[in-house]
Formats: sequence, structure tokens, C-alpha cells
Amino acid sequence: MLAGKLPDGSAVTSGTHVGPDGQVMLFNLLYGNRGSPVGRFDIAKATPVANNTLTGTTSWFKPSPLTATSTDTVYKAGFGPLNVTAQGSVYVEPTVGTLVMGLPVVPTGQANAKISLSQGGIANLNSFGQSMRFSTKTPQDTVTLVGVVPPVTNSTTLTALDSKQGTFSGSFTLPGATPALNRRAPYYGLIVKVGATTEGYGYFLLPKVPVPPETVATSPKLSGRAVLGVP
Repeated sequence: MLAGKLPDGSAVTSGTHVGPDGQVMLFNLLYGNRGSPVGRFDIAKATPVANNTLTGTTSWFKPSPLTATSTDTVYKAGFGPLNVTAQGSVYVEPTVGTLVMGLPVVPTGQANAKISLSQGGIANLNSFGQSMRFSTKTPQDTVTLVGVVPPVTNSTTLTALDSKQGTFSGSFTLPGATPALNRRAPYYGLIVKVGATTEGYGYFLLPKVPVPPETVATSPKLSGRAVLGVP
């Protein structure tokens, strides 16, 4: 079974069966059963199994709301169908004494990773990044963020990193003119190997600057890109 989230936060799950030639079909009703992602992925076999790859394309559609009074804040007008290309391969948990993505082990105070956040309505060149330091635990069941290398930009955090599953999450906050206008955006992602490169790929949902009578809680949200990799 393949499971994950689309960049608007919607959860999707593939079928539970793989065809004889590695075919995996995806269809998931969303948005009150009025929209969906639908497509096909193909798993290419290799030796060893860790070199198997997955490719495919999904058509993703979200309709406009049934009523003008809908409280939906994530692309309320709808979109698509959009063609979304998928790539990936088998995720391999790091061994004892090593780090996810093959990151180097560095001394305290040095950075060996960086979260890059872009698009989604971020101002100031529409992107920013935050350097971080990961370290190993013994036994190797998780990888922890032991410290953020200063300076901290936009209160960025990485609050969860699961080395067994290859998932990560955190948040950042863009300051507003007043505390009530501070805009917090959680981000989520998966660590994926594409070709010779292994990085974390994910998304965030950032509220737009509210226009009265909107508040940060009710203003429309835009989806942006989160990439976890080397500094």
C-alpha cells in the first residue's frame, strides 16, 4: 500500500495490490467525494530490491465549493485537473552510527542539514532556508535534531524526524505587524531517493496576509515547497 498527503494536506491511499509488471493504481475520493487524484504508478524491478524505482503521473482535481458560504481556506475556488509526476524508490533506514540521506556526522555547532522553504506566498524573494544539525542515537532507531545552528530564521523548527519511516515535520512563523498577524505554517515531508540523490520533499500551507474582516485563521492558504537536504 502507498500512502501520503497531497500538497493541500489531503490524505491519499493507493490500492493494496501490485500488478504482475509492477503496476499500482491510485484513486481516492476527496473533497466530499467530488474530487480526486487518479493515476498509475509503475515499479521497475532491480537487483538488489533497494534499487527498485517508482514513476508515474496522477491527475488531481478539486472542484469549487457547493455553496458561497463554504469556510474552506485551501484553494476554495478549486483547481485542475493537474498532472502531478511521481518519482521514488525504496526507502532504506540508516544503519547504526549513520544519518538519513547519508549526511555527514559533524561536531556540535556545525550544520549538516538545511530545510529550504519556498513559494506559497513567502515574501522576500519567495524563499528562505534554515541550517540544522542532526546527530545519531544508539541504538539507531531515530535521528534527532540536537540543535539549530544560529541564527534562527522565522522561528523555524524541525520537531519530528523518523529515520525508520523517512518522515519529517516542523513549522515556521512569518511575523506580522502585530502578534495577531503572525502567520504560522506547519510543513510535512518524506525522504525520497531519486536517482543518486536522496533528499526530503514536502509541503506547507501558509495563510495569506488577512484582509479585514479576515483573520489569520480564516484567510486563504497557499501551498509551498519544503526540501530537506545538505546545507
